[in-house]
Amino acid sequence: MAAIGKIRQKSGLLIIIVGVALAAFVLGDLFKNMGRGKLNYDPLVIGYINGEKVATEKFRKEVEIGEENFMRNQNKKDLTPAERYSVQLQMWDMVKNRFVLRQQCEKVGLAQPNGYDPVPSLSVEEITDVLTGTHPHPYIVQNFKGQDGKFDPTMVNRFLQSIEAGKNSANAKDVEQALKSEKDWNNLEKLIKEDRLSTKYFNLISKGYFVPKTIASMKYHERNDSRDVRYTGVRYNLVNDSLVTPADADYEAYYEEHKNEFKSKEETRKVDYIVWNVTPSEKDIKDIEKNVDEMYNELKDLSLEDVPGYINRNSSEPYDSSWRAQGSLSPFIDSLAFNSEPGTMFSPWREGNAYHFGRLMAVEMRSDSMKASHILIAYAGAARAAQEVTRTKIGAKALADSLFEVVKNDPSQFEDLATELSDGPSKTKQGDLGWFADGSMVPEFNQACLEGKVGEFKLVETVFGFHIIKITGKKDPSKKVRVALMKVPVMFSQTTYEEVFNEASQFVSRARDAASFDSVSVNMGLSVMHSGDLNKMSEGIMGIPDSRKIIQWLFDEKRTLGEVSDVFDFNDKVVVVLYNENTPKGIKPLDDNLKEFIKVLVMRDLKAKKLMEEYSGMNDINAIAQKAGSKVDTAEYFTFSAYSLRGYGPEKEVEGRIFAAGINKLYGPVKGDQGIFFFIVDKENVAQEPANGVDFIISQEKSTFEQGLRKDYYNSNKALKAIIDISDIQDYRQYFY
Repeated sequence: MAAIGKIRQKSGLLIIIVGVALAAFVLGDLFKNMGRGKLNYDPLVIGYINGEKVATEKFRKEVEIGEENFMRNQNKKDLTPAERYSVQLQMWDMVKNRFVLRQQCEKVGLAQPNGYDPVPSLSVEEITDVLTGTHPHPYIVQNFKGQDGKFDPTMVNRFLQSIEAGKNSANAKDVEQALKSEKDWNNLEKLIKEDRLSTKYFNLISKGYFVPKTIASMKYHERNDSRDVRYTGVRYNLVNDSLVTPADADYEAYYEEHKNEFKSKEETRKVDYIVWNVTPSEKDIKDIEKNVDEMYNELKDLSLEDVPGYINRNSSEPYDSSWRAQGSLSPFIDSLAFNSEPGTMFSPWREGNAYHFGRLMAVEMRSDSMKASHILIAYAGAARAAQEVTRTKIGAKALADSLFEVVKNDPSQFEDLATELSDGPSKTKQGDLGWFADGSMVPEFNQACLEGKVGEFKLVETVFGFHIIKITGKKDPSKKVRVALMKVPVMFSQTTYEEVFNEASQFVSRARDAASFDSVSVNMGLSVMHSGDLNKMSEGIMGIPDSRKIIQWLFDEKRTLGEVSDVFDFNDKVVVVLYNENTPKGIKPLDDNLKEFIKVLVMRDLKAKKLMEEYSGMNDINAIAQKAGSKVDTAEYFTFSAYSLRGYGPEKEVEGRIFAAGINKLYGPVKGDQGIFFFIVDKENVAQEPANGVDFIISQEKSTFEQGLRKDYYNSNKALKAIIDISDIQDYRQYFY
């Protein structure tokens, strides 16, 4: 109370301090944005796609929809920062694809300009046909199936009618459910329109393919012509690495020949960084143990009725009222719990990264498993209620009461009523739920089955609606216990955190550039880690969860190479970063890092040169194989489309040379991937085309080739990807996420 009194006395000063701090925060952020310099982006626009604006607010709504769908699909109530960021990346790709696809479709007349929403201009007749007509879209078929698992078109109209009825209802929950259903329908309709647009566009591309007869004939012979060939390889590992030392000229030669392979589509940067892990000190642990002892004594003095509330207020995990079978508790207390009376205390023990203690709340003989059937009467807004369920809660209660009276008076009707009227998936089994473990059903349902007798009917309400339950079986009871457990995590204190943070701050004060970063880290005995390539939308640094703000710092346009960051705070870690490498968009320069990357390939070329000089004068394939310690392999009916050379793997250069070679002549050396090769073609086998039917064979080959092209481009969206690659996309997400 004294502390509260002092706070009240100083309240005026606190208000002034808070006001100044808030103003500094807002103005600081404003000045920061004003000072972004040459970019000077519009905060209302998150990007441009071929000159067309992507509105920030519109994109955020797309992200919200993506998050809602993710949580629904994963049955989650919230998302981790990493999951949120992943959804944002996915939604940007989706929006980018939509924009580019619509822009292309507008150019060829498949769509008309439609603002932000990239959907095709479908006629009223077409959209009606795919949504509620005789040619329903697969998405409609998937979402509106009857009890027999087949599409039921009447369900679509009933669903739309229920939306209108709900929106005009006097019941607030009915209106809320109707608006939610309308939102789901609008999203589904949008997806269908987008899919129609995509289908039309890719059909247009695929129908545009034409394969001339000459090319089709060539493909036929590639697959069917063959060679009988003898070959041998001289592997590069015969040359010791110490015998080849690449010079700068060797690196430059390789780089010039292959530099297009080192082209980067976007700028990347690298950092060196130091991580200080914050862990509890010995004093922290002693303080926690003292606190645990105090709470243990408090819990011991409480009445059993007050224990759940105490657990919920003080434990890191809420009170769990479930009944536990022997063997399901921690081995530290399992035996004690099943051999004690209610009220017994469990002394503190450390398990994992937390202390635990607790109290035995109750002991009962309970069935391990039960069997039941039910008729579920759901209502609009109930958990997992189907979209076609439009009755109100009052209507559901009235129907459930009526059915309960019917089955009590005439139990023989239960199965038929369950099949006809139940809103649960078990209706296809006459309501039968089979056997279920004690505690696996919602509490009200579980307790009704536990307390009732076999053959008895029960009526209960749960979050899913109203259940008319028929208890059909119960296993013999066994001892179960209910325990109240406290969990106190072993965490570092604020003092410990400040000590670690101060050490990191001292490092920053001494290390303000690349040279001092290295020297000071050595003097302080700190381990420096190195990142891989990072782009402006990287999630963070590997091993540091939720470290996106490091990327935002790194790609700020004011950042300079060799700059050292201030201290970053990540819960149980503090981090300092050095911006030490930049790779611009385009072809990477031949620097030390790239040399190290291509070194093994440059050495391979030097070994090839050395071996080719050594073996070039030999003209006997058996002698070559003997000298190389290998053997002469034989491949009969070797085709141009063969994936690899037996014994060596893929060797495209060698395979191509085989089909350009003459008969009965030694060829080589040919530089390959695994070594240098020599070969002799003993026989050429040309596929014969029948005198009557050449056109049929060629047309078959032509059709196969065209289908492959269409499938390749349609399924993998290669055409769209190619268009995106050449599109002008300005992405400012780094300033928002």
